[in-house]
Amino acid sequence: MSDELDAARLVGLLAESARRRVVAALVLGASDLDAVGEATGLDRRSVVDAVWRLRDAGLVIDDGDGDGDGSSLWLIEEAFSRAAKASAPRA
Repeated sequence: MSDELDAARLVGLLAESARRRVVAALVLGASDLDAVGEATGLDRRSVVDAVWRLRDAGLVIDDGDGDGDGSSLWLIEEAFSRAAKASAPRA
């Protein structure tokens, strides 16, 4: 199995509300757990759980240990276009 996210797996990740909110916060510029929590209104545990799941799937890079102590977060936005291209019908 490839490490790349396919469209079905990406949609599955975004099926959960907290993960969608975290992705939205990262798209809009949040770059750490505190900023994501502030932007989403989610409690710390929900933010950490969502970030861990997104990170483990390869959609988020976390330069720390994931507990928020100085960690910076980055969304791999290119994953969306790669998944869309990979699932497009071939002519």
